Amino acid sequence: ATLAGTLIASFGSALAIVGAIALSDGSRPDDFGRSLRMLVVVTTTNTSIALAAVTVLWLEPVAVWLLIIPIALMFLAYRSYTSQRKKHESLEFLYESTRMLNRSLQVEAASSALLGQARRMFRAEVASITLFPAADGEPSLRSTLGPGAVEESLVPLQLDPTEGVWARVASEREAVLFARPIRNERIRTHFESRDIRDAMVAPLFGEDEVVGTMLVGNHIGDVGTFDAEDLKLFETLANHASVSLENARLVGRLEESLAHLTEMNRLKDDFVASVSHELRTPLTSILGFSKTLLRPNVTFAAEEERQFLETIERQAERLRLLIEDLLEVARLESQEVGPVVTTVSLPHLARQIVEEGRQRSDHLLDLDFEEGMPLVKTDESKVYEILSNLLDNALKYSPEESRITVRGQRQSDGVLVSVLDEGRGIPKELHGKVFERFYQADQSSTRAVGGTGLGLYICRKMADVIGGRLWLERSDRRGSIFCLWIPSSPPLGRNNARNITGRASAEPSPRPEAYGISSPEA
Repeated sequence: ATLAGTLIASFGSALAIVGAIALSDGSRPDDFGRSLRMLVVVTTTNTSIALAAVTVLWLEPVAVWLLIIPIALMFLAYRSYTSQRKKHESLEFLYESTRMLNRSLQVEAASSALLGQARRMFRAEVASITLFPAADGEPSLRSTLGPGAVEESLVPLQLDPTEGVWARVASEREAVLFARPIRNERIRTHFESRDIRDAMVAPLFGEDEVVGTMLVGNHIGDVGTFDAEDLKLFETLANHASVSLENARLVGRLEESLAHLTEMNRLKDDFVASVSHELRTPLTSILGFSKTLLRPNVTFAAEEERQFLETIERQAERLRLLIEDLLEVARLESQEVGPVVTTVSLPHLARQIVEEGRQRSDHLLDLDFEEGMPLVKTDESKVYEILSNLLDNALKYSPEESRITVRGQRQSDGVLVSVLDEGRGIPKELHGKVFERFYQADQSSTRAVGGTGLGLYICRKMADVIGGRLWLERSDRRGSIFCLWIPSSPPLGRNNARNITGRASAEPSPRPEAYGISSPEA
């Protein structure tokens, strides 16, 4: 009766303890079942030993030392069993995590799988991965799972690389434990802003450098927190994750490279077809009129012969300009072209370009430069090329008698020149492609006005040579605005720069011989 009563009392109290711990830690039903079975064995054994000890002490007090050895052996065996069981569970988690990560070849999928596994492994409310920028100017990316079912994937954010927990982990290159309560005030304030009470943070490595951090936070349960054993296991998990995430990132880069190469091959194929067409059209005219003039059995009037010869000359000039474009691309891409720096008056240069446009077009051309524009030190011929081609594009693709404005504005570090037209505009999805080599925004329109898709590409390359920038500010049904920023002086260290001293030219240099780069993009 005593044994039964003692067992019932022990079972009741132990069951209440296990249930409270299970509810506090959020244990799964199978975990609770294993704990309950272990409870029955341990409670029965402990109660039996306790009653045996009481009986021995009651009958033979001097024999108490006989109980010490089995009790000590049982205690050591229990500790060994729980330790081995925990290691076994940790290995199972790691094995499962590795299998899940190896099945994910995308960063987003790998991150989601890893975060879910980390939360289960460490019984945490929150898990997150922060990936540092892969290149200058790019944001960091953070994926978060928790609390609950809340999930965010690869959200851009700005991080100070010199401050914060991630900076400490990146510099020390090892995992850090922030057990509850967090004593460091700054770190505690940082985590409280994210509703985190305790956390572990480990570095993620890629190519021998830290590429991000992994965090688990808010250990489930009011009486527990993360400990040193958890930190070791978490660091091991982070090392496994580093390999999988790096593989996923490499696969992503490979896919991007393949897509880029595929697109470049497609553009080259289109370019070959376009160049073939552009070459064949003038050659057909030249050959046709030449053979006609050489026919021995036909006599033409002097005026007809002159018209034939003028056509041949025009088509030959068209061929020359096309070849000049191709050669210019080759020179710019080989970086053999450097700026020839002179002191330039941009209002005078723009005035000449506008006057030339008025002579060959019925458009309304306006020149709008601020008063007192400063002189700039730049390559006059390249600026002339760029602005002339921007204006030519506006003339080609704007309705007749519409207004085109060349505007100049002073800036602290240079001058901004804009070309505004009232054309039909460029589709929004093509804005990022108009400066690509060989790209043509509208194939049919390109055929109508000629061109190979090299114009804006050459212009942007020339802007790079002078240290400037060329971009499309706006393009819609109201028209397009192309902007060229020219620095007040060329940047230091630019290769092959030559400086020609002298006063500012009141009249710009003669038109460069290579003028006429066609551009169908705008």
